[in-house]
Amino acid sequence: MATVLMADDNPEMRLLLTNILQQQGHLVIEAGDGDDLLFWIKEERPDVILLDLHMPKMDGFKVLETLKNMEGYNDIPVIVITASQNKSDMAMAHELGAHSFIPKPWSAHDLATRIDWALATKWGS
Repeated sequence: MATVLMADDNPEMRLLLTNILQQQGHLVIEAGDGDDLLFWIKEERPDVILLDLHMPKMDGFKVLETLKNMEGYNDIPVIVITASQNKSDMAMAHELGAHSFIPKPWSAHDLATRIDWALATKWGS
């Protein structure tokens, strides 16, 4: 079981992701935007972050940039979940530290596979 911190401004998407992740045995912390994510990251120190790129207040790019410079938190794997088909968005997110991408729409299997890979990479399994 891993602690997954998920940021998405769409409440229906958060509910769907939470249900799937909990069924997979993960503890889920929800954030509605980048500001919330940065609060929760310090409170809970998650194992993996799922991040939408396009959110109000602080978007996913700014979150990635901030995380990259946060000593003690910059090693947390970030998986970007996005509907964007823009290759420059993906390149920018990767440059800012995203470990992986899951395009929307996604499947529960895709989600589980990417999280397992991120955890194995982080924990050296």
